[in-house]
Amino acid sequence: MFVGQAALFNQDGQVVDSGGSSCPGCEWRLEKTCELGGNVLCHELMRCGDNDDGSPRWVHDVFLLRPGGGGWNQVGTLCLGDPDDALTPDDVWNQVQTRWRTLVPAQAPKLQPPDGQAVTELPTFFHSGQPRLMPAATVPVFNFEVTVTARGEWEWTFEPGLTREFNIPGNTYTDPNPQVVHTYETTGPRTITLTTRWWGSFTIGDRGPYDIETPATQGPYDIALDVVELSPVLRR
Repeated sequence: MFVGQAALFNQDGQVVDSGGSSCPGCEWRLEKTCELGGNVLCHELMRCGDNDDGSPRWVHDVFLLRPGGGGWNQVGTLCLGDPDDALTPDDVWNQVQTRWRTLVPAQAPKLQPPDGQAVTELPTFFHSGQPRLMPAATVPVFNFEVTVTARGEWEWTFEPGLTREFNIPGNTYTDPNPQVVHTYETTGPRTITLTTRWWGSFTIGDRGPYDIETPATQGPYDIALDVVELSPVLRR
């Protein structure tokens, strides 16, 4: 029995879909075709292949029960050695998530002024060195093409007690309406901290998208900054 999944898969790339990318509260049931009828000939005709160890695989009827009643409805078939061999979107994602962190763009923070110094009463601009959206990455899993996309969320600690979150990676001098900026009022060393969280989704072939429940987190990344006063410049 499978609960709350949007689709079931087998390792050959076969899919039985609920009719949408999500099916909250849905229940799935698998039964060997002809199993209940006891027809030996029919059962043998439903053999659909062999596992790597030579054991047979059989056609399984797939039934779906939606919340609110209506009874079980047959929605397709899967070729399986055992009902436990059926895959859910979560099972497919579990094969990808070990590489999840390697897919997202690396942090490469930049500050303006760029020399590790900031000046009191003047704004300092911060940028993570990353794009706002992760370029789509495709990973082969179980004869499927799993495509992952993600959007970033950036958390900056500019000084003790002042942490802010942004949905953009940062700003530079040339931006007309900068958000990721801070003005220091006192001199002294600071440690700036950056944490990036990537919230993503994935598709399995043309099925999905399915949300990734846990973000890929980078950091905290510490950046040393020295805040100084603006010195007068003598000219002849």
